[in-house]
Amino acid sequence: MLFTVRLILTVVADFMYGYFDPDKVFLKNNERNVFNAYYCRLCYCLWNKGGQPARYLTTYDAAVYNLVVAVAGSDQRPPLFACERIKTKNKNYYKEDKLGNLIAELSLIGFYIKVKDNETDGDKAKAFWAKLLFGRLMKKTVENNKEVYAKSDADIVKMDTIQQAGAPIEEVLSAYADAVVNGFRRYFDFDEKYFDCIRRISRWVLLIDMFDDYNEDVKRNLPNSLKREGCNTLSELFDKYYWELIPLVRKEIEGMKEALYNICDGSTEWIVLNKILRHSMATLIPDIINGKDISYHYFRHTCIKNLRSIEYKRIREKNEKNSAYNKGN
Repeated sequence: MLFTVRLILTVVADFMYGYFDPDKVFLKNNERNVFNAYYCRLCYCLWNKGGQPARYLTTYDAAVYNLVVAVAGSDQRPPLFACERIKTKNKNYYKEDKLGNLIAELSLIGFYIKVKDNETDGDKAKAFWAKLLFGRLMKKTVENNKEVYAKSDADIVKMDTIQQAGAPIEEVLSAYADAVVNGFRRYFDFDEKYFDCIRRISRWVLLIDMFDDYNEDVKRNLPNSLKREGCNTLSELFDKYYWELIPLVRKEIEGMKEALYNICDGSTEWIVLNKILRHSMATLIPDIINGKDISYHYFRHTCIKNLRSIEYKRIREKNEKNSAYNKGN
């Protein structure tokens, strides 16, 4: 059992980490409940689609996009249920939740595209395990969304192509943002300002991902639009090119702030979205520079914490039976 959980976590780690961590954001009780309602709904919808393992594909980032959809008036706030680990009473409620299942479908399409991308240019071993664990679910998702998947995959291939050709980072960010926005356009029809907010969020996510993966991408010679000759680590990159990177980051932050203000409606959903995005803007770059792990996945952190508790308990029980240990020798 422990091996299975570790395997799932290892596979998920490379594909489904996000850069929004509401656990560290100052959300009031009602605000946290609102966010959890959207997040837990996604978890339940994924559970319905792919069983327990699919729940590990739940990310805070997907819930953040769902908040934008909610602010756009295309979604009603879902109920907040207590988390069910085994029982199925609550998840049955979401079997007919069309929008919740749609957000789950988009998440799975994104996951599959990441797996394919990693299979080509990244860690082929993790791609193999991902397909082994979630292959049937991914195949089913593609069959149900053939046109959307094909177009989304083509958009990502386009982005990869211009990135590998050495295009300026602005073009790469725009290409990725277009891919994300086009995915939402195929399902939603709302005012352009909401698509612009999704575009700005996706640009920020990709930029942070480039920073986060910089050292590994240089080491393994993988595409990264931030790479510069003679800069083998992110620290070296910032030391030599801070005059270029700081304006780049500032531009993305100002663009996201403007997009947020343009969709402000005073709802709790918008307040939660604003707080989460502002926390990300204020903390991620300094944390990256200082070498901190900024990627976050709720199930990964929760499960590893629980696994460590089990391991520590076993070690403690073993030590308690060791007379030499008890004597302090």
